[in-house]
Amino acid sequence: NTSYSGSIVLLNETEDPAENMTGEIEEEDLAHQFFYTIGSGLNASTEYEDEDSSAEGNPIGLSFTLTTTAASSGDITFTLRHEPTKPNTGLEDAGGETDIEATFELSIQ
Repeated sequence: NTSYSGSIVLLNETEDPAENMTGEIEEEDLAHQFFYTIGSGLNASTEYEDEDSSAEGNPIGLSFTLTTTAASSGDITFTLRHEPTKPNTGLEDAGGETDIEATFELSIQ
């Protein structure tokens, strides 16, 4: 029963020192959107906390809130789509191409 503020920082660690790519997503906000997929069994939800520069203010997803409820465990997947349809109702109808996808296991106690 807690809310957490989150932010995503993208680092290109193939370079030394690692290059921070987050600014590129911010600059190209109309062409990018992160999606958060909560795995079954995980009692949590997410909400976007940032907007692109369009008149509609569609989400980007570099900033978000994760809200937990009852104890549980499962995973959350972060997916960055390039050139998604905006607005959309989620990853399923966003279209575009996946730039990044990362899954993390969570345990809510």
